[in-house]
Amino acid sequence: MRCCTCARKLCLLAGLLISLPGDAGAQFGGGEPGSPVATPTRTCPGPIADEGAVVEIAEEPRAIDPASLLPAALTAPVTVQFKEAPLTEVVQWLRQERKLNVYLDAVAIFDEGLQPTVPVTDQLRDEPVYLLLDRLNWLDLAWELQRDVVVITTESKARESMSTQIYNLGEFCDRGFDLQRLVTMIETITSGNWGYYEGLTGELTLHDDVIFVRHTFQVHREIQALLQGLRQPARRTMLLEPPQHAVWREKMRQPVSVSFQETPLRAAVEELSRLSGGEILIDLQAL
Repeated sequence: MRCCTCARKLCLLAGLLISLPGDAGAQFGGGEPGSPVATPTRTCPGPIADEGAVVEIAEEPRAIDPASLLPAALTAPVTVQFKEAPLTEVVQWLRQERKLNVYLDAVAIFDEGLQPTVPVTDQLRDEPVYLLLDRLNWLDLAWELQRDVVVITTESKARESMSTQIYNLGEFCDRGFDLQRLVTMIETITSGNWGYYEGLTGELTLHDDVIFVRHTFQVHREIQALLQGLRQPARRTMLLEPPQHAVWREKMRQPVSVSFQETPLRAAVEELSRLSGGEILIDLQAL
């Protein structure tokens, strides 16, 4: 297993969104000027509705596992290893061994100056398939789920591919959340651009206690994780954080003794992998 940047940490303080008696200063700040968010027509019940209500916010950090937001076919643990395998071979494995409907966007890949046969080096050790897909970003590739089809394309093409989803925020309204501030948080911590930026951007409209969001597959994943985290608020919540990362971080905290002198990078990395008990790979594409 290894730690990778694709499951970026998004931390939130749920207490900032809840209207608590005598704690108005803790509420989240206003949105960006020119934000296209409409004013909600529904009046959410505030602390006056139930002044005795207690909002419990866990002190212990929590993590939202991406597997909880994906179909079972993408979260089933598997063991497989690819070493300099062509991307087309990986796609074939996903189709034949995992029975997934996979579409390889060869046109977009060619347009980026890449090849569908770009070599892939990765492995899963009793880990979910989606981790393999997430880590394709090392090759400037991305994936998205369109209905029941896994589409593998380039990162730039994925940023252009948007869909509209509807999120009912009634449960948060009933618990005293300020929906306008919740919308501001969504726009602030998610990775995509929104309507007040130049260029290709997503759109978010708040109507009553429902938001209509048009954005990329990745941003929709982040929104779903954020809402999931707010259902069980904690002082610090890591969104889209696989449990494998916690195991890997623990391995990285363990002391080791090494001595390298004029050692080739590949050999040094292999030795560190052996000593740590985890897998460390070199990002040859970046180098």
